[in-house]
Amino acid sequence: MKKNIKDRPTRVLTISDTHCGNMVGLTPDKYNPQSETDYRAYTYRRALWEWFEKEIEKIKPIDICVANGDLIDGKGPKSGGVEQIYQSRPKQIEIAIDVLKIVEAKEYHFTYGSGYHTGPEDDWERDVATKFNAGVEDVLSININGLLVRWRHHINTSQVPSGRATPLLRQQEWDSLWSLDGEFKRADVMVFSHVHYFQAHANRFGSVFTTPALQGLGGSQLGARRLGGIVDYGFLTFDITSKEDWIWTKHILKQTSNIRHGQNA
Repeated sequence: MKKNIKDRPTRVLTISDTHCGNMVGLTPDKYNPQSETDYRAYTYRRALWEWFEKEIEKIKPIDICVANGDLIDGKGPKSGGVEQIYQSRPKQIEIAIDVLKIVEAKEYHFTYGSGYHTGPEDDWERDVATKFNAGVEDVLSININGLLVRWRHHINTSQVPSGRATPLLRQQEWDSLWSLDGEFKRADVMVFSHVHYFQAHANRFGSVFTTPALQGLGGSQLGARRLGGIVDYGFLTFDITSKEDWIWTKHILKQTSNIRHGQNA
């Protein structure tokens, strides 16, 4: 697929891991339940949503929005559903659709997320994509003004800070090796999600990224108790004029104690 918009750079928004339905997933105000017993969670969700909504308004107009997986949280079988404010997947889909509507992109594209969250019996993200007249891809490739960008949700992680570059560079190597056989063209830019932290690496062969997530801290009891490491909340934008002329911007919320208490100032 090739896109050419020459009057200005093409603005591409990549969001991922909204985990709608989770207790700290991306939650518009009308879906945010206010509980006297869990008021802190309510205010935290509200602060996360307000930041997202304001940040999206700053970057409009948006030409292309890519939703790179895990739009909904699923039923949470490992935790018995205690991590969700809405376990109903149709309700989670409704929330995800409302999230994407505020973006007001000219076109939308989708990739499949993790089976644990968006399946495994059904690919629920298809129901979101249908509302935007789009399909869902395992691997999404778009040629934007001569720059070939490739998105995929899943990538391995590392608990070693210096090791977080390794999965990205490994994927870049595999992409180059596949292209040697002529089965598909090597990407100039590769974008992954899933790991909930931001990384960016560039070399002579291209650029590779992992995106921040749009799920707040504490979305998984098991994860919070077992794992360490930085978690980034936010999204990426790309402004693409040509293969040689493009820039990327990270939009990341610094989650201070004030944010955790719902004070988004």
